[in-house]
Amino acid sequence: MRIFSCRKKRRPRGFTLIELLVVISIIGLLASVVLASLSSARIRARDVKRVADMMEVRTALESYYDANGHYPNSNNTWASFDSVIYSPNGLITPAAANLTAALQPYLGQAPSDPRNPFGGDSGYLYFGYGDDEYCFMIYKTPENMKNFQSNLIETGRCTGGITAAGGCVGGIPAIRIGGITTHGWGGGC
Repeated sequence: MRIFSCRKKRRPRGFTLIELLVVISIIGLLASVVLASLSSARIRARDVKRVADMMEVRTALESYYDANGHYPNSNNTWASFDSVIYSPNGLITPAAANLTAALQPYLGQAPSDPRNPFGGDSGYLYFGYGDDEYCFMIYKTPENMKNFQSNLIETGRCTGGITAAGGCVGGIPAIRIGGITTHGWGGGC
């Protein structure tokens, strides 16, 4: 004898709204962590490029010095590759329209800050006295001061020190490579 039962087929159950919201929030959390780490990696990459550019410029300045017996003289003013205010300033020795033209034989392509949101006087700045001294620095654009060796940080610019996040307290960030100068003025190089 056979016993038959009437059973309905059950449809497979879908996800509940709560389960979907939990999964979406986990994915959102993971995405924000990834984006935050990508952001810090981009900042580090730009700061590393700034140091590499400055090392290249320092090499060009030393090559210029070896060939001419002095560093370029910026006529007692700032000169720059990329600063809106200072890049038009000419040099008197050598007689050049700007810093890019003066160092072109030794440098090739002039560097430009990878991200300069400030404009104006920010960027790669040069002050040449025309003898054995010069100052070359990145002004305002370093994004995380902890990405730079402490001996590169321009003293007198971050008067309140550096925050845990790498920010400049009580001043304007500046990184200097090469050209120790005794002339100096308030705020460092």
